Amino acid sequence: MIRIVIIAVCAAAFAPAAALAQQQSPVIIAPQVIPVVTAKQIIDRVAALGFRDVLQIRRTGQLVQVEALDAQGRAVDLYFDGNTGAQIK
Repeated sequence: MIRIVIIAVCAAAFAPAAALAQQQSPVIIAPQVIPVVTAKQIIDRVAALGFRDVLQIRRTGQLVQVEALDAQGRAVDLYFDGNTGAQIK
């Protein structure tokens, strides 16, 4: 007898929530697609700028830092936007 009362109380407690859940339409959130430049694309861009021997590539958020050698063999830091591939400085 006690089990029946407990089940009835639980059913009554959750009934409004179940009815509310059935009335709401589902919300669909589309993921935002952000183009990301690959390491190969960055290396190709560095080579097109006249640099050689990419020593290191570091990505921090949207910033890509590349350490490469210039025509005189000096190490130079280059910065690119990680989404577009545009050179920043």
